[in-house]
Amino acid sequence: MKKTLSTIALALSLVLATPVVLPQTAVVAQAEAEVHYPGDSDTFGNGIGINATTQIKVSGVPSKAKITYSSNKKSVATVSSKGVVKGVSLGKAKITVKQTYKGKTKKLDTLTFQVRNAKTAYGVWGSDWDRDFCVGAQPGWISTQNPADVSEFDDLIFFKNPKAKYTFYTDSKDLVMDENGKVTEVKNSGEAEITIKETYENKTREVGTFFLILKDPEYYGSHPLQICQGQTDNVYDYLYGTCGKAALFWDDKEFTDEEAIQAANSNSLTSDDVLEFVTNEDGNWVGEIKGKNPGIRYATLVQYNYLTQEYDNVFARFQIEVVDPSKANRIEFPWDDYKEENHSYVLRFYGDEEYDYDSVDVFLDNKYYSGPYQVTSSDPNVVTAKMENGYIQLKRISGGTATVTLKVNGAERSFKVKVDEFDPDLWD
Repeated sequence: MKKTLSTIALALSLVLATPVVLPQTAVVAQAEAEVHYPGDSDTFGNGIGINATTQIKVSGVPSKAKITYSSNKKSVATVSSKGVVKGVSLGKAKITVKQTYKGKTKKLDTLTFQVRNAKTAYGVWGSDWDRDFCVGAQPGWISTQNPADVSEFDDLIFFKNPKAKYTFYTDSKDLVMDENGKVTEVKNSGEAEITIKETYENKTREVGTFFLILKDPEYYGSHPLQICQGQTDNVYDYLYGTCGKAALFWDDKEFTDEEAIQAANSNSLTSDDVLEFVTNEDGNWVGEIKGKNPGIRYATLVQYNYLTQEYDNVFARFQIEVVDPSKANRIEFPWDDYKEENHSYVLRFYGDEEYDYDSVDVFLDNKYYSGPYQVTSSDPNVVTAKMENGYIQLKRISGGTATVTLKVNGAERSFKVKVDEFDPDLWD
């Protein structure tokens, strides 16, 4: 009996000594929802073409919250229940975004979209800037078997009307091109002025002009071209101009053009322990290579001649370096291709109508680095910066100038961001 009482007493003392933990309700701070202008080229500068569509992006929306959209001028632009904006006619329309949450409705933002006529890049930027497009001029690079379709060039036509027909014309005698923009022959080096016309609802108007540069492609990538282990890259991305079909030949030592041409024609191009070819589903190489192990390879690109049906000319020489991801620390920005130093990035906004966000691409995806990116702004009251999916995301706070600095694996790069006003009349 005493043993039983002492056991009960001990159990009771343990219960009394143990602190009682009552359940608590976790309090989680809800981030404020943010509305973003679409970031695609079809809405460059918040402009959109007639019949074109784009989608407003809203981030940080609480669960079970309802987002609604409305247009103040449906005759100019409409918006769907999912935030898809469609251009209807020329003019400006304001799209208001509201959030209903827990019985309360509030306006998140009002975005202005201007529905515009289609324009070439030259017409968008103004007379002080022109966008060059390039096709190869060597005989046999472009032919009826391998036409160059200039209508598919990126950012050739802004604010395009998807229901309109676009036709292409040139007076150049060095170029054979049909009205659809397909080039089937380049006779000489030089440049050709191309005029684009738009036909819509039985009306034809001139969209604008651009210059097509007729010259051999050039390699403008870094020396050496750096690729991390496990990373794939497309060498065609580093060519200025269309080259048609080409073969990549590399070796661990220097070699002659004749050796590269012979290897290309004999189909003896093979992968090795440093690099390997990446092919599509049909087994054809489309420009991609993959880094396997650290090392340097001497590389060439060899032109295919569609007239002789042979590879016959080495038009690019460069080195490819495969590096250990823990040692990859080179940072490059898009303007490095143009060898610009002390670059200033201008983030503009539209008077009372804000266009707050922009992004800067960063060379090499962050998953190939051993350390994280660190990005800072010298003046967060002017602009803030953060890394997201391999891009530096910039947000305008107020007018002024700040320096944005990016660090990774010991490497460091900076550029200036100038936040200023933008004159919408320049678009017209």
